[in-house]
Amino acid sequence: MCRFPISVLEYNISSEFEKIMTGNKIDIRRAIEDRKVNSVIDLFLDHIAPKGPYVNHVTRQIVLYESHLAFLWAYFYGSFVLYEECVQKPMVEGKFDGSIHFCNTLQMRAANLQDWAILLSKNYIPWDEEKLPNPKCPVVTSERWYCEKVNTLFLKAVSFLLLHEYAHLVLEHKPSKNDNAWSIEQEKDADNFAFNNLIDPFASEKDRNIAGLSLVLLYASNFFLPKDFRGIWQPRHPNLHDRLRNAITHLNLQSEESKFYLYYLASISLQQYLQSQSISFGRLEQETAEDLFFEYLDKIDELL
Repeated sequence: MCRFPISVLEYNISSEFEKIMTGNKIDIRRAIEDRKVNSVIDLFLDHIAPKGPYVNHVTRQIVLYESHLAFLWAYFYGSFVLYEECVQKPMVEGKFDGSIHFCNTLQMRAANLQDWAILLSKNYIPWDEEKLPNPKCPVVTSERWYCEKVNTLFLKAVSFLLLHEYAHLVLEHKPSKNDNAWSIEQEKDADNFAFNNLIDPFASEKDRNIAGLSLVLLYASNFFLPKDFRGIWQPRHPNLHDRLRNAITHLNLQSEESKFYLYYLASISLQQYLQSQSISFGRLEQETAEDLFFEYLDKIDELL
């Protein structure tokens, strides 16, 4: 079977997860011995539209889909490159006019990969390694540099997902089809477990910013997985925009620079998603990026 180029990071995913578990002194061997967790992660290689990870309560395995991993990496790469190249750099140069303009091949290729990721979110489409950036074979130095940065963000995001699913197993959560409120509380518990183990409370502002960037892109990518806008509302999970809100506020960022970077990225990500759904709130203007982000959330609440 022809695999996605994301397969080159397969070992890195397990290695990063184990490193985080060891750093937090989580005794995963004991959990395996107690049969709370299966030692093998089940990776589906089927050519299907992306599906998020989940736990098999019978086998006690965490289940991942390679198509979802491919979707995440591609969305991360496209979003990060375009944010850095078409928003942050023009801002520093005093040239940003509120719109994203593609000025070179690096930016165009990133935009094409992001478009492919969004299409993949609904239907399986092969990853054209010759025409689209990928972690397997970056074509130029600048693309290689961004690929390495995105690999770091991607691995942190996948570790967060694995921590979340691991929490469901070790906390012995039980799926409930009849009690939605209880299901949501279990999801919040698993999220908090993942937050607390991914983000060291004594971490530097730089490390928090990196973790925050991976989480913002992760939760922003989730918006594209449901069939339509109504999918933001999740009957048995916290709503998607609420999870994005919680991810940023959980970081407890201190510097105005870090806050601006992440809140503005989150705002642009929401704007992009809404445009894909043919929803426009016009040009929103606030004094801070944080205020802009929360205005987008309020507008989404009104629509829902």
